[in-house]
Amino acid sequence: MNIKNIKIPMIYWLAVLSSLIHVGLNYFAIIPENWAAATHFALFGCLGSLIHFKKLWQQIAVSVGIIASSTYLIFAEDSLYERGQTFIGTDFFFSALAIILALVLMFKAIGWFIPTLIVVFLTYITVWGQYVTGVFNFPGLSWETMLFRSYFSTDGMFGTIAQLSWTFVFMFVLFGAFLQVSGAGDYLLKVAGKLASRFRGGSGLVSVLASGLMGSVSGSAIANTAATGVITIPSMKKAGYSAEFAGGVEAAASTGGQLMPPVMGAGAFIMASYTQLPYLTIVTAALLPALLYYITVGFFVRAYAIKRGIDIPNKLATDSSECDDNVKNGWRHLVSIGILVTCLIIGFTPLYAVGMAIVSIILLSWISEKPMKLKEISDALAEGSKGMVVTAILLITIGLMVNAITTTGLGSTFSLMAIEWADGSLLILIVLIAVASLILGAGLPVTASYIIVATLLAPVLSDLISLQVTTEVINNGSLSVSKDMIATLLPAFADGSMPLSDALLAAPSEIRTMLYDMVLSPEILASSLLAAHLVIFWLSQDSNVTPPVCLVAYTAAGIAKGDHTKTAFCAWKLAKGLYIVPILMAYTGLVMGDAEERILIFVFSAIGLFCIIAAWEGVVMDVINRTNRLVLGVVGTLLLWPFDGVLLKIVLSVIFLAYLLFSFIQFNKKTTCAQLV
Repeated sequence: MNIKNIKIPMIYWLAVLSSLIHVGLNYFAIIPENWAAATHFALFGCLGSLIHFKKLWQQIAVSVGIIASSTYLIFAEDSLYERGQTFIGTDFFFSALAIILALVLMFKAIGWFIPTLIVVFLTYITVWGQYVTGVFNFPGLSWETMLFRSYFSTDGMFGTIAQLSWTFVFMFVLFGAFLQVSGAGDYLLKVAGKLASRFRGGSGLVSVLASGLMGSVSGSAIANTAATGVITIPSMKKAGYSAEFAGGVEAAASTGGQLMPPVMGAGAFIMASYTQLPYLTIVTAALLPALLYYITVGFFVRAYAIKRGIDIPNKLATDSSECDDNVKNGWRHLVSIGILVTCLIIGFTPLYAVGMAIVSIILLSWISEKPMKLKEISDALAEGSKGMVVTAILLITIGLMVNAITTTGLGSTFSLMAIEWADGSLLILIVLIAVASLILGAGLPVTASYIIVATLLAPVLSDLISLQVTTEVINNGSLSVSKDMIATLLPAFADGSMPLSDALLAAPSEIRTMLYDMVLSPEILASSLLAAHLVIFWLSQDSNVTPPVCLVAYTAAGIAKGDHTKTAFCAWKLAKGLYIVPILMAYTGLVMGDAEERILIFVFSAIGLFCIIAAWEGVVMDVINRTNRLVLGVVGTLLLWPFDGVLLKIVLSVIFLAYLLFSFIQFNKKTTCAQLV
């Protein structure tokens, strides 16, 4: 019998079994977390070997090795601690085997960069770190200690990040799979088409809106591109967009899928682990910035259509009655998402919320025209596991690197160096993070890039954001502590020899932390930490659309049959929000403010972005002259600029909206006259 004929059903049923076991681990089983993580590794390691290895003997060898090394952890852990953590021969063998097989699977799934980087870090701990001079000198640890920390401890490959993988990340991926199999993907595309098709640039806006809706539940940029791009890209090309621009729109819009709550890829769950903030707090703070990103892409699409006289609403061929029926009949998909959000708002855990949402998908399908039977439920279980293979292997393996960074203190070293390079400038530090994310993103998936950069630089970024807010509070005089206390802690500021920000920066970190605790509320401190992580998470996405390595843009180019490099540069241009919005998060109350301040900044920012893009592209309702472009550029810059002139921004917004209304009236008159002629 042909091997392939055996392999495909084997993958399918192993994927179904993996999903069922993970559901059991999350909702029914009570076992140690590292045992569950080892089971997670065994299941997805076997799936990965079947998918990524072609020869039967390789698949068997890797699968047996992974099962053996995972099982050994479960049965040998107690005896290891009884020996006082002293290794015996089998401990060395199976711990080394687990690490090697994880690296091999990572190489087969993603490439050489991550495995090489991890080998460099592990050998730095054990071999060559002691020979490095300067701040990077590390005395070294024995191989026994390194293997123990990497394999048996909760800091290594079966530690915190692996726990996130087998709990939150897996269950939300499974939720996305159930939505897709139940028909939610097609429904969201139809909803997007219904909402956007009546606007100028409708075909492009459908892509933006559909990718936003799909991304809110899939959380994968490449999967988002593949799922929506096969429909939206041909539609855009038919409406007159170039292949490269159509691919760029899809790539930029799909990249936003990892920014859009509630799933946000694995980012929201990793962020919750790092910041110790509730998941609901994170996704709530992430919503308005994500909307700004999609608004930016939409503005660019609209300007492109107007400049080229394409994609006019009345030329879009749509069957309105059929579309209305499809939208009305798919209400159950929105109910499932609503149940998820409602459970989170009420206060249930993310695991409980997503479990209820999955159950609701199945139950609600039974009152529809296409009920989910055993076959469809099995398909969803299989798709969930198959969609999780690379992510599971990645998060398990990346735990080795995070363990190495924390063990050696490299995070603190890099933080001190970053402060020195940035010279206390928050903007320069953000630029450095953007460059580091782009370089790492050339060889790492965005989740891995975020984890590494956040481990190294999130503390210092949070420190500088807190420093900026503290400086503003003290300068404004809205203090809850006496000025004498501040003078005691910052004598250089008190005697006038240094400005406040420089005195804070020059103070020991302990003094700064004490001042932050005295001046800022716990909510503001937590928000500054969250803002730092969101900035890094956003900047980690730029490798999706920035040449030379941009898998999402290349995926879209393949669907569009366009030039890969041109498509990538189009996507990079359209995704400018990836660089603008993080600055707003760091310098304004878009994340750190109360609800009223966040909404106000969101409105000002949305209008400001429209003005900036209109000035850049030379388009409002029609092509505009240079004077109008210059004025719009100034207005947009002032609306985005982080200062407290709320009244001025309100006046500028009103003036712009009046100008937009006037332009709309003039454009309608011009169009009517042209039709009469």
